Amino acid sequence: MNRLQFFSLLSLLLFSPLSVSAEPINILVSILPLKHFVEVIGGEKVNVSVIVRPGQNPENYTPAPQDVIQISRSQIYFQMNLTFEQIFNQTLKQTHPNLKTVNVTESINALPQNTIQAEQQNLGSQHPTEQTHHQAHQHDLHVWTDPILVRDITLRIRNNLIQIDPSHRYQYKKNYEAFSKKLEQLDQDIQKLFRNKTSKTFLVFHPAWGYFAKRYGLTQVAIEKNGKEPSAKDLAQLTGWAKQAKLNTLFVQPQFHQKSAFVIAQILSAKIITLDPLAENYIPNTYQVAIKLANSMPE
Repeated sequence: MNRLQFFSLLSLLLFSPLSVSAEPINILVSILPLKHFVEVIGGEKVNVSVIVRPGQNPENYTPAPQDVIQISRSQIYFQMNLTFEQIFNQTLKQTHPNLKTVNVTESINALPQNTIQAEQQNLGSQHPTEQTHHQAHQHDLHVWTDPILVRDITLRIRNNLIQIDPSHRYQYKKNYEAFSKKLEQLDQDIQKLFRNKTSKTFLVFHPAWGYFAKRYGLTQVAIEKNGKEPSAKDLAQLTGWAKQAKLNTLFVQPQFHQKSAFVIAQILSAKIITLDPLAENYIPNTYQVAIKLANSMPE
């Protein structure tokens, strides 16, 4: 092989799309919406695996053996600081100390979980319950239900991808800007749905929509209390108020058992409608959630 042939072959190895540098970045995420966000920003430059799979519930998820395999293959782990992740992280620090871990909600001020529950307890009462004060340290972790906060989440994703793969920074920036504009449009479309509503209260079994409710001036009232089903006394108080308020829809989440929800719906003569905060197709799903909520509210 002469010198010209050698350098020609070397150039092919260095700049061929089959070279190592062209391989997608292996990324691990906690939930499906976050998988979607990373894929939107990273495009074909990322290969994303998700821990909590379709139909599974992150509220009570326990990492499985296959998660260990995914972790070993991953270069970065994007997480939402969910309850199972807070525990999972302690193990990761010992088993995978070199894995880059990024909490994409780190810059976002978390809502106290008791904000929604306090509203629920104060309906018809002038004083918060003792349980509300006791639970004041807990936080609502469903940050991604607010489209505007998703812009902050995807910005952190963009910045971290650029750190790992600066050669494609322009693509990551372009993808972020395009998705950010779609989120702005989604926000505007949702605002229109609630603009003329005379009542903006909705009843849910599990309080997953606190950030969404805050963004659009809604009041979320939850059946579940501090992660547990209500006592008979609390349930009687709540159902009595719900009847008086003429709430005729109970919103549930597909990852939770529906038995108790059906019983409560019968007491209220309410219909049950499913809202999924963990759906992967974020923008169309969030808009459908908004439509369902708006349709349950009087003009």
